[in-house]
Amino acid sequence: MKAIVHLDQSAFRDVITGRAQRDIRDAVDDLKRTIIFSFGQIKSGKPGAFRRASAVGEAPAIQSGNLFRNLKESFPDALTGVLLIDTEYAAILEEKLGRPYYTPAAENLAGRFNSNLIGRFA
Repeated sequence: MKAIVHLDQSAFRDVITGRAQRDIRDAVDDLKRTIIFSFGQIKSGKPGAFRRASAVGEAPAIQSGNLFRNLKESFPDALTGVLLIDTEYAAILEEKLGRPYYTPAAENLAGRFNSNLIGRFA
């Protein structure tokens, strides 16, 4: 007696790609929301005319809103999601001025994404 199991590779790929595509879209959206949320947190830097600035180690304070208005999502293919922070000073804030916002958000997302992935196969 023999049983043969044949996997329809095309159907399998379609199912996996569809699920991954939803997860990638959710992840990019979550990353964007986490970054925007970090801008709105209470800051402890110098007080200004209308708001308090961020201190070193805090995400940038909202000044003009330009930074979060220029968070642009794109999905060049089914398995790729991109969040572009389309301003000249986006990297400068985090890397040179010590106002972390995208690295903590990305690390948080990666940790949760990996935990969820491991949980599915455990």
